[in-house]
Amino acid sequence: MSDEWREAFIIYDPESNGSISAKDCAEAARALGCNPSEWEIQDIISQVTTSAEVTYDQFCAVMQQLDSGGASLAELTNAFAQFDREGKGALLGSELRYILKTMGEVLSDSELDDLFRQAHFSDDKTVDYKEFAGMIMRGVQAPGGGGTGKKGLSKGRERRSMRFHK
Repeated sequence: MSDEWREAFIIYDPESNGSISAKDCAEAARALGCNPSEWEIQDIISQVTTSAEVTYDQFCAVMQQLDSGGASLAELTNAFAQFDREGKGALLGSELRYILKTMGEVLSDSELDDLFRQAHFSDDKTVDYKEFAGMIMRGVQAPGGGGTGKKGLSKGRERRSMRFHK
């Protein structure tokens, strides 16, 4: 429970009534750098409260879950390793594109094109997935939607669970 969390909660509780709406809870979490999808934040909020309002203690519980929810470098590398049939530590660019387009939080063709262009990947060359996982953990510039140039991929609220920074 950090001072940042308290400050964010206070900002979203201007009447100082001790609670904020679930929508404001989600916005405060995003303002603090967490990038949950809409369904993810609603799921976490429903685990800590059954009401439409979130207290500060409940907000802290939400933030703790969000802060611990990001994958570690090892977890991300292991996830990509599941698709490495030859155990060489690399995937063909086209395989990586297929994985990112069809599994988990899927990416659009334009988002994948941006990502591949910025990472200097191509469909016909191999991609060291350990290096790629490291890029994700460090934060890759991959503008989506409005091309704002902010970290992470953006496709409205659905894309906000892509955690490209720590």
